[in-house]
Amino acid sequence: MPNIKIIAVPSGEAPLEVREQWVGLVLPVDPSYEALGRIGFIGVLGGPPDQENMGGYPVKTQEAIRLLEEKSPEAARWWRSLPHLNFLDYLVFGRKFCELVP
Repeated sequence: MPNIKIIAVPSGEAPLEVREQWVGLVLPVDPSYEALGRIGFIGVLGGPPDQENMGGYPVKTQEAIRLLEEKSPEAARWWRSLPHLNFLDYLVFGRKFCELVP
């Protein structure tokens, strides 16, 4: 399973200070990411999917937030405050914000 390292602040609907906390984290990409193709979901706050993240790397939401919590409990708390979090199977990180790592 490939991993990604977040190398730049990802775009999206989360507040900037929350999105900044992803930088530097290494996250496991869902093993079926190539089969998923150009997946797009609603934005995390219910808006349209962010175009800069379309076709990016899907990471299981709960795993991503668990890893985020190790760096920033406050940012993880923001994610967990979303009432529809259990319906978000994946967070998608645009390719330009990531690099593949072994």
